[in-house]
Amino acid sequence: MNAGPIQYIQVSRQLQESWAIAIEWFITHIEYTDRGINNYGESNYHPINPPQYPNDQAYQYWTLQVQPTYTSLYINIVDNITDSNIFFGTPNDQIAGYTLSFIEQNMFKHCYGLSSLGMQLKNNKPIGVTDAQIDLLLSSY
Repeated sequence: MNAGPIQYIQVSRQLQESWAIAIEWFITHIEYTDRGINNYGESNYHPINPPQYPNDQAYQYWTLQVQPTYTSLYINIVDNITDSNIFFGTPNDQIAGYTLSFIEQNMFKHCYGLSSLGMQLKNNKPIGVTDAQIDLLLSSY
């Protein structure tokens, strides 16, 4: 944030906690890949002893009704899985191409809630991503 901790307290709880979820997802994917499990977080990830919700399917079937604060928002911006094609009631996330490092380095200092995040996503969208796709995804949150 531009003004550090004072400005950070203005950020919505949903954006704060969703970032923590995305970092957990990212680090877990790295760890699982190092252990030979390359499909963590993919639609075909079905371990023998699956973790409990929401970690099962690596947050891919998150819904607002189940958990409004700890969301898959940033995961959906980064991954290339359209959750709504796989899991009923999940966000229609047709977006891919952002990276967590780009979001952290270039967008965070300007994001306080969904509307400012949406504006930053639109101002920094990868090739192939449209404003309508961004609006559709954010409408799920």
